[in-house]
Amino acid sequence: MKLFRIFLPIFSLMLVATVPATAAEEATWAETVQAGIASLDLSDEQKTAIAGAFEGADTAYAEAIAAAREQIGSILTDEQKQGLANMADAEIQKRLEGEGGDRTKSIGEIASDLGVTDTQSSAIATALEGLGGSLDGIDSELVSSIKSILNEEQLAKMASWLQ
Repeated sequence: MKLFRIFLPIFSLMLVATVPATAAEEATWAETVQAGIASLDLSDEQKTAIAGAFEGADTAYAEAIAAAREQIGSILTDEQKQGLANMADAEIQKRLEGEGGDRTKSIGEIASDLGVTDTQSSAIATALEGLGGSLDGIDSELVSSIKSILNEEQLAKMASWLQ
């Protein structure tokens, strides 16, 4: 069970960080964000400031994820890294071929196949806790930046989306 809790985020992190969202997913997300922003009736200055805040957050996210991936990479052996990459490649290929609905390996099976030790699991958990803290901090900074750009009416409208 310990490996399950630790290895799920690792596999997800590595897979998500290396696989771009599909065009349909990006379009849906972009349309949702655009509709929300359009409904706030932002000034050009606000639009520019918010775009800058998101660009800064995107850069910070990428740096934090890259640092965590590097740290996790230093924990895994070369053989384990290659095994994980092969598993990710196989999963990507299945999805590209339209076979995404098939059962993938469980986290326990992945950990067993890779030979992840308890010591490695502990070190990886520490790395992921650090990543979580970094991402939470980036999120907080982004929200603070956006709140400082919006007026009271826009803040109230944005708050209504979150309810």
